[in-house]
Amino acid sequence: MRADDISQTGPIRNYGPTVAAFNDMQKSGFQNTADAASAFGLQAPTDAMAGMPEAQDFGGGMMGHSAAPIVDQSLAALEEQAPGQVAAMNARFIDPKTGAAPTNPAFQTLTPGIVQKILDDYEKFRIA
Repeated sequence: MRADDISQTGPIRNYGPTVAAFNDMQKSGFQNTADAASAFGLQAPTDAMAGMPEAQDFGGGMMGHSAAPIVDQSLAALEEQAPGQVAAMNARFIDPKTGAAPTNPAFQTLTPGIVQKILDDYEKFRIA
């Protein structure tokens, strides 16, 4: 398989964890630090984890957070605002659901005629 063939597969989305979640010891450490600061009169949150999203269980005891929902939201907004641009970008890649070939591949197949044209063009711009 050639590199230009591989490039037509398009980006592969990661629906798994993007970043690890804090474990119970880390959460306790954050809370203890906040409680100690509060004991000395400093303003500290009563819940050190307030505002943190709930961690997802990705199986095997691995807890984390995924960027996939945010990326999906961004792509949906792009498709809504610029459908022509999204269609042009998607036309360069294999259809991820059907496996159909790209309708507008990014690269031409290199044939002897194309290689010679590239060399001829290069020769025109070459500084002697």
